Formats: sequence, C-alpha cells, structure tokens
Amino acid sequence: TFFRMIPNWEPARALSGLAQTMLPGDMAWISFNLAPGNDPQLGTEQVLNQYKNPQTEKWICTVLEDIGFPIQSGIVDWNIHTVSDVPVDARKIQADFRFTQSVTWEGLGEKWNWSVDDTIRLFFSCRYTLEQARSMIQNAQPDWQILNEKVAENGEEAVFAIRFNQS
Repeated sequence: TFFRMIPNWEPARALSGLAQTMLPGDMAWISFNLAPGNDPQLGTEQVLNQYKNPQTEKWICTVLEDIGFPIQSGIVDWNIHTVSDVPVDARKIQADFRFTQSVTWEGLGEKWNWSVDDTIRLFFSCRYTLEQARSMIQNAQPDWQILNEKVAENGEEAVFAIRFNQS
C-alpha cells in the first residue's frame, strides 16, 4: 500500500518511485489528500483550518522540542503554495517555523545559526482536486489503470486502486 505517502512526500518523487517498483500485473492502493471542489486554491483554503490550530502546531513542533531546540525563538507560519513539480495546478499547505530572533544552536553534531525571518519547513500536505489526482496517476505511468476509487464524503481524501497493465 501507499497510504498517506502521496500527500506528504514530494509528489513527483513518490509516484516516480512507485512507478519504478511496480511490475506488470501489480496492484497498489494510493491515497491522495484532496482540495474539495474544482478549484485547488479555494478547496485548499477550505481545509487549512484543520491544520492551522494550536493543537497541530504543538504536535508539529514536538520534533524540535524533543531535540532541545529553542522553540521560543520563533513561531509557526502557515501558508498555501503552488506545488511546483507536478503537471497540474495543485496546492500545498505548508507550516514553517519562522525565527523571530537570531539563534545559534548546537545539536545533531553541528552548530546552526539562524537569523530573524529564516525558516525551517516542519510540515506540508499537498492537495489536489479529484480530477488532478486522477491525472497525476495517469501521468506517473500511462500503463496504470484505475480499477476503483473511494472518495470521502467530505471530498477531502480519495483512495485509488490501481493496476499496472503492460501495453
């Protein structure tokens, strides 16, 4: 299965890697986070607040806290970006830790220096319309056949059953 991988990996890499590993006759399940509706920007804006909240910010900063990072030196910034490495006009919800003060931190065997407004990407979730997700599958491997798809009632996620049919 490839559940939860496409939304949170760089999409071109994830699908390319899957296409290289599948053999004719192989089947896979692929899950896509969706931007509900037909407009990728509006659909992504619709789901943004599910992420942009104190509970999620605490969760995504846990990795920094666990390594003794000076979390008080910045804030979490949420933005919507265009996904640049795909053949469709998709969007990405992204959370960056933005420094509000200069910091020097030693950890992970190195010394790190950050200035005000430097950022560290903490999280992202690529969002596609349903048609874009179908197109991504076909663009990744023209010999993939979508056997079935299940779209969540709220339109925010889809799971596709695919088979590699050799031409």
